[in-house]
Amino acid sequence: MKRHLPLALKSILIICFAGFLLAGCCSTHRVDCIPHTKMPYALYDGRVKCYLTDHLSIDQMIESATEQDFIEKRWPEILREKFPGDKELLAYLDLRDEKLKGRSEKGKATYWHFLWDMKADLEQSQGELYYYHLLGKNVLVDAGNRPAEEEEEGYLILSKGKVFKKYLAGNGVFSENVLKRQGLK
Repeated sequence: MKRHLPLALKSILIICFAGFLLAGCCSTHRVDCIPHTKMPYALYDGRVKCYLTDHLSIDQMIESATEQDFIEKRWPEILREKFPGDKELLAYLDLRDEKLKGRSEKGKATYWHFLWDMKADLEQSQGELYYYHLLGKNVLVDAGNRPAEEEEEGYLILSKGKVFKKYLAGNGVFSENVLKRQGLK
């Protein structure tokens, strides 16, 4: 004797199965959050290949910058309190403070502005923040003896499977050995 499922239960099962299929198809075509175990991850932005090497948290970056700022301001004071009789150390700290006074405040303001802009873009895009390397064309270093590649690196926001915005951190030329150690070759 065969048992048949009621029609209502069959329709519920079909709808659930269709939902799972649809969710599976959507998630394979769109990458939002890449686990650390898959790093470095190759992502194509147009015809350009980006290697995502780290998944980052903007809140942790801001917290780290705050701690570093506190340490930089507090470190000379601690040394002055700990070694009040050391004239060479005190002279060095005075010279250090004088050199860093104008330069560091402008750089810190720029870095803080950069972090808050990045946080606003992350909230707007509802994406994830990654550190990336973008390898360019091959170049020859040291009169053509060692092969190397031009590299761009920085931060990018990945939202809905696409690059929302890039923040350039630097350019350089790296030899193949360095790229292999980083897992990019």
